[in-house]
Amino acid sequence: MDAQHRLGLDINGVIISRDIRLAKKPVPIHLIPAVDFVFESIHQLVQKKFNPNDVYLISKSSGTKRSQTIQWLHQKRFYDRTGILRDHVYFCETRQDKAQLCERHRITHFVDDRLEVLSYLKNVPHLYLFQPSKEEIERFQPALSLVHRVDSWKQILDHILV
Repeated sequence: MDAQHRLGLDINGVIISRDIRLAKKPVPIHLIPAVDFVFESIHQLVQKKFNPNDVYLISKSSGTKRSQTIQWLHQKRFYDRTGILRDHVYFCETRQDKAQLCERHRITHFVDDRLEVLSYLKNVPHLYLFQPSKEEIERFQPALSLVHRVDSWKQILDHILV
């Protein structure tokens, strides 16, 4: 493992499936699905590339959504299954605020499902756009050349564990 590498991960849409946003009514927290192969993939990244001290969850979330996210991580035994430290979870109020958190923690690799967010991360050399929406790509097209577009956790592993 190389201590110079630090990984940042968005939560909603990267770890927690974004399909839940499309539900017509609220879904009980225990029924909200994880993204396919996320637990195994993050565990591999922690084991093979990143020290557990160098992996951070960075999410724009507040209020009820923030507390539901924390609850989901706990109920799914996320920390035990991945090796990520519980005190390495950070929430911010705006998408732009993720840039400050990445800079503070010297993030070198970041995975997000929003191209807008990745466009703010000027100091992060390795950016991964995970399963983006067409609207997001159209709206922030100029930033697309700065990222690796990935559609699965297997592709993330293929890029990072080279």
